[in-house]
Amino acid sequence: MDRAQLQSTLQSAQSHLAADRRGELARSSMPSGLAYLCLSLLTALTALDDQGEASDLLLDLVGKEQRKPLLAALGDPRTALGALETDAPLATACRA
Repeated sequence: MDRAQLQSTLQSAQSHLAADRRGELARSSMPSGLAYLCLSLLTALTALDDQGEASDLLLDLVGKEQRKPLLAALGDPRTALGALETDAPLATACRA
């Protein structure tokens, strides 16, 4: 997986969200569009066999500081994003 594939994953999620925001959020049980978009990204990264590769991709996408909370969320992204608080480090990292 590379940055282009992650960008494609995010673009696909954005188009689904734009087409049916209420429906997509309800089906995903995510509290916000931000959480929904990050869920698609984290799900793709969780599927990687090499978590070092996931770490490197996140470093490339969001930088060192924002990578840490996203890596922590890889263990259970649905739960982490389902409880997303607007001022939490994870929310800041998702916005990056």
